[in-house]
Amino acid sequence: MNLATFGGILHTAYRHGNFDTVMGAGMALTELEVKKEKASDKPKKLADGGGMYLLVQTSGTKCWRMDYRFEGKRKTLALGV
Repeated sequence: MNLATFGGILHTAYRHGNFDTVMGAGMALTELEVKKEKASDKPKKLADGGGMYLLVQTSGTKCWRMDYRFEGKRKTLALGV
């Protein structure tokens, strides 16, 4: 699925009234902040805004995730995994 298709799914769900994004205020992560982040003894979530965050695993693996709501239920989308 390409990004245009993904955006179409989100737009269609929103238009029909059964999609609520989890919006949060905050500053977007910079490229430097992402590169500098190191592994620790516990997984870390670094907020990027709009429900998007960078998950840094204990092994040092970095994954982008997005939390959203669909039909009133919380969902998480893993990007690039």
